[in-house]
Amino acid sequence: MAAKKRGGGGSSPGLVITLVFFILSTIGLGVATYYGFAEQTALEKKAKDAVVDAERTKAERNWYKLRGDVYRAYMTEPPKALDMKEVARQKADLDANRLILVTALKQEQDKESVKETQAYLAELKKEDGLGWDATKEEAPPLTWRMRLKNQDNAYLDVEKRLGTLAKEKAAETKVAADARKEADDARKEFGDAIKRINDKDGIVTKHRTEYEEALTRVRATLVESGKTLTEVRQQKAEAEAKLAAAEKDRDKFKKDLTAKTVESKNRNDEVNRLMVANRSLKDRLRSEGGAEDTELQSAKATEKLKTWNKDWKVVSVERLGTVQRPLTYAYINLGENQRVMPQLTFSVHPVEPSGRLSPTPRGTIEVVRVVKPNLALALVTSEKDAKADPIRKGDRLFNAVWDPTERKRVAIVGLIDVAGDGTDGTSEFMRGLRRQGIQVDAYLDMDTLKVKGKGITAKTDYLIVGNGIEGTRHPKARDTKFVAEATKAMTALKTQARNLNVPMIDLDRYMQATGIAPSGRGGEGRPVGEARPPVGGGGLGRPGG
Repeated sequence: MAAKKRGGGGSSPGLVITLVFFILSTIGLGVATYYGFAEQTALEKKAKDAVVDAERTKAERNWYKLRGDVYRAYMTEPPKALDMKEVARQKADLDANRLILVTALKQEQDKESVKETQAYLAELKKEDGLGWDATKEEAPPLTWRMRLKNQDNAYLDVEKRLGTLAKEKAAETKVAADARKEADDARKEFGDAIKRINDKDGIVTKHRTEYEEALTRVRATLVESGKTLTEVRQQKAEAEAKLAAAEKDRDKFKKDLTAKTVESKNRNDEVNRLMVANRSLKDRLRSEGGAEDTELQSAKATEKLKTWNKDWKVVSVERLGTVQRPLTYAYINLGENQRVMPQLTFSVHPVEPSGRLSPTPRGTIEVVRVVKPNLALALVTSEKDAKADPIRKGDRLFNAVWDPTERKRVAIVGLIDVAGDGTDGTSEFMRGLRRQGIQVDAYLDMDTLKVKGKGITAKTDYLIVGNGIEGTRHPKARDTKFVAEATKAMTALKTQARNLNVPMIDLDRYMQATGIAPSGRGGEGRPVGEARPPVGGGGLGRPGG
């Protein structure tokens, strides 16, 4: 029989309990340690994220500060508080796209802000004098404040020039008045000279009569008293000497009369020159003065206005100058793409609630510079009511004959009095038509009375009818034969147009239908050059802003 084990056959309860508590404690400590390390990792991640956010915030702050400093430098003279060397250095890095703080800008909106700023600064370089090469200059060479100051100085110069012109006009008027007085005095002196000559002729006649009477007396004396032939000859010589002296005086007076006639003619020529200069000065002052109202009178243009649907409009208006000398410019949405050229004119109309253009224009404009493919700068040449109803942004443009896609064709007959002073301005008028893209098929040369050009055809859109030469300042206006031939030549060209069904329109109505109001015809003429258009656009260099 086997021996029984010492101590019994089962495990000790105390040992089991101890092992159970040990295992549970070990498991609990492991779990606590795991969760402790997990929370520590989360805290470390939050700390790293906070550092990144702080760096990004600092980078954004530095970026917007740099952008504000650059804009401040462009707007006015750099404030003393700015470190312009540092601003210029960072701008140079920004222009070269190597600005370090940009790398911390992770948000898409921040990247767009950088791109937008770079694009705007690049656009400023294209403006006259606004280019800033930060690698060579610590500040912009020309700021907006300087630019506005330059414009103010330019307008002050214009006002000063206008004052000078007014003084010149007064001086020229006085000179013309003095010249007229001198001419009147010369005419009076001429009349007195004529009277004296007539009186001298009477004296010569009287002396001749006395001479003949003396001869008669000599002959009688010779017969009656038997005087010697020598005495008779002496008396005859004395009488002939008196006659010669009288004729010499008469010749001298005639010579003086000729000289006075030449002098009087020269003075009249000078008076005419001064009158022409005075009229030219008046025209220049009037061309810079206020514009008068221009009404559409062409029935065809009026009908076309009723169905007008062109999206040609004013995109911005800039009013400059002073109250006494206002200057208004307008940007329009037509440019190189529409083949717009300087001196192209439009009438400006508000849009009625029905969507149609008002038949009464607010005024007229004339293109002075093509800026972009779809942008041009125009001078406001007239306004119906500049105070109560001025030209505004959004107003529509109208020109009955100009079409950017179709070239109009016209013919011209008669004397084209553009300036309203009786002179022929056909050449100037045709240059203006060609600048607007209008083809001149034929015109009647009023000096040779010959038709020049290719001639009127059925494709000619209009025959523009000017004046006859009678009563004008044409060199042959008083030559009745030439006037008759000119009238005959004009009638022949009109008949040819009528046979080809080419519509005829008189000069004044044609110019009013196209928005043209030349000097001397009740409207304002083209600017003479003193008024300077804005260098940039509206606002801060962006038309329409």
